[in-house]
Amino acid sequence: MLIQKAYIRNVAPYLEGIGEGVELRMVAAVTDANRQKLPRIGFNDPPGNGDTILPLGVGAVSRFNAEGRWMAHRDEPKEERYIRTVRWRWTEWRGRDQEEMEDFKDIYRLCYPRSFIEPPAIELTYVETDAGAFVVGPALLNQPDNREAIRHCTNLLLELFGECQFMRRDISPFENVKMRRVAWKMLPEGAHPWPRLERHLADVLRPYSDNTKAV
Repeated sequence: MLIQKAYIRNVAPYLEGIGEGVELRMVAAVTDANRQKLPRIGFNDPPGNGDTILPLGVGAVSRFNAEGRWMAHRDEPKEERYIRTVRWRWTEWRGRDQEEMEDFKDIYRLCYPRSFIEPPAIELTYVETDAGAFVVGPALLNQPDNREAIRHCTNLLLELFGECQFMRRDISPFENVKMRRVAWKMLPEGAHPWPRLERHLADVLRPYSDNTKAV
C-alpha cells in the first residue's frame, strides 16, 4: 500500500491484510523527481547499491531519529535547572586610570523535570533491483511490540521522500489487499406503503439533528 501523507499517527490501518508475524520493510521508491534528496540526507552522489546511512536531521522526525529528544514532565513540580553561563565585561575607573573588569555568572531557571528519549537510530539503505531503485528501512516483524518502530520508520520516509510503502523483506510487493465496501442501507428492498417507509426512515434518521433530517 502506497502512503502519501506528511505524517501518520496510527499505523494499524495500513497493516491490514499483512499477516501477523510477517516480515516487512518500509520502502520509498527513488524517482527522477526525488533523487536529488539523497545527498541532502547523507547518501553519496551518486549512491552505491547497498549504501547504508543514518539519515541527517532535516525535519522533526529525522532529527529525533538521529539525536533523540527531551520529554518534559508537566505533571510534576518545576525544579531549578542550569541554563547557561554568561560573561560580563565592564570598565572601572581607578582615579585617573581605567581597569577592564570581567565576571561570569551561571543562569538558572525553574523548569519542569525532563527525561531524555534515546534516538531510534533507524538506518536506511539504497538498493537497486530489476524493479528500480529504492531507499529501504530495516526488516521488522508485523507484531504489536513493533508497531511504534514501524510507525516511526514510516514517518521517517514520509518526511524525507513524501511517500512510503510496505513491501516484503526481499522488496517484493505484498498481494493487493481486498477492500470491502459497506454501503448505507437507507430503504428496504421491494415495494412498501408510505406509512412503513416513514417508520423505517424515522428509525434510520433518529441519531441525526432536525436540520439534517430536513435535508
